[in-house]
Amino acid sequence: MADVARLKLEPGSRSFLETIRSLAVDSEGREHLVGLTARESNWYLKYARSRWGRRDKPGMAVDKDRRRYLRLHAKYQVARFQGIAELRKSEQGDESGTRSTTSPTMNATRELAVRTHP
Repeated sequence: MADVARLKLEPGSRSFLETIRSLAVDSEGREHLVGLTARESNWYLKYARSRWGRRDKPGMAVDKDRRRYLRLHAKYQVARFQGIAELRKSEQGDESGTRSTTSPTMNATRELAVRTHP
């Protein structure tokens, strides 16, 4: 494949997203978040960075950008979890006949859930 137009990510963020299988490359060689186009991915990441560390207050109005972010976030998460389900299904049907109870992807997803939802 030709050169890949990679998303602008910090090394730690890239490593994490690779671990949880959140990155893909489209037919035109553009890296993107699974479930989103390259353009949507760039907008999503830019918005997420601009909001890093901020908390929404109860009753706070949701603006157009926040609605777009939430829509893209849902689309991304659905695709990511579908990918995890497919991975788990393939692991469970391996030739050894043994069932895998945990995958690296599921571990990373659980760790993220613990870090973001104490």
